[in-house]
Amino acid sequence: AILILGTVNVTWWQRCLVRMDGICLQPLEQFNFAKPDEWPRWIKHFEQFRLTSGLADLSQERQISTLLYCLGHDAEEILRSTNISEDNRKQYDQVCASFNEFFNVCKNVIFERA
Repeated sequence: AILILGTVNVTWWQRCLVRMDGICLQPLEQFNFAKPDEWPRWIKHFEQFRLTSGLADLSQERQISTLLYCLGHDAEEILRSTNISEDNRKQYDQVCASFNEFFNVCKNVIFERA
């Protein structure tokens, strides 16, 4: 089981994700959608968080919801813009693949403009 601690005006160790085995993780910073070239680094960090926190052992729905939450406010809208099917929308790996494709396209568009 996982317990989320968090309030305003506390130090990082007071608002951490705590697993029942005593591991304490800092919350992830939300992704900066203005910098799509940082996506590979951010998702790699999220994957480390997912495994270390035990999230990978939870339902697909919970993993997707946590990913969207950690990404930030624009995540749901961007996911919808990828035209992912309803069936694939329920699979964590497919959701990640949609974001990978989206950010790869964004990176290429920015590169072409430069």
